[in-house]
Amino acid sequence: TASYFLCPLGKRELILKTDGIRVSGWDRPDRGPDPKLNLSGFVFNGQTQRLKDGTYVATLYGNYKGEKRTSLVLAESRDGRDWRIRGTIADEHCKLPGDEGPSESAMCRMRDGRLMSVFRNASFVPFGQAFSSDEGKTWSTPVAMPGVFSVQPSLQTMSDGTVLLSGGRPGLYLWVNADREGRVWEQVDIRANHNEFAKGDPIIRVGSNSTNYAEIVVLDDSHLLYIYDRVPYGWDKLPAKSSDTSSVWVVRVTINKKP
Repeated sequence: TASYFLCPLGKRELILKTDGIRVSGWDRPDRGPDPKLNLSGFVFNGQTQRLKDGTYVATLYGNYKGEKRTSLVLAESRDGRDWRIRGTIADEHCKLPGDEGPSESAMCRMRDGRLMSVFRNASFVPFGQAFSSDEGKTWSTPVAMPGVFSVQPSLQTMSDGTVLLSGGRPGLYLWVNADREGRVWEQVDIRANHNEFAKGDPIIRVGSNSTNYAEIVVLDDSHLLYIYDRVPYGWDKLPAKSSDTSSVWVVRVTINKKP
């Protein structure tokens, strides 16, 4: 179990609830980070979706007991508090390159009704991709996404079925899936755009001047927000006498649809 926060609709406040989120239905023991902490080996990550019957689904990743590589599972809930494992997207037997994942993930619904999951396997290697045609109970064998990489994906589906994906490391990118089937992805270089228009705050060292963790939010049928960070000293603290700053940037992107 775990505590959680509620954000009341229309209010700028967070309310701590300590009675706990519960996840049941595990088919084997997990491996926590430290037995003394009594913490689960799995964490929620990614975007929540609603199934056709109104049930919420969300992804968790973590380690099962005795396994070094993480697994990615899907859980379901009617109320957002009590969750039950619904299916496995990819586990420690995943054959894709990368020695970390399956881990950080995003999920969206395709135009044809399928659910698509995109997930991290490691830094600097392609994302993994899997589909479900039965509302997340079973998933296709994961495949790598050539040229689409590598940490914390974010997915959004536009009203016409066009799928948008953010990611990077190295770099910061937006990929547009114009075929609406998850196969062909057109790349937009957000870092290059940043450096052209923000010359006083460049992201020069690819993979070092940004965490490469990004998020996208759809505004309407042809516009979205792309949110990312600039950290001039990477994972290190800013020097005490530095005039530089760590910052969060928001770019408004226009998507020109093809006929």
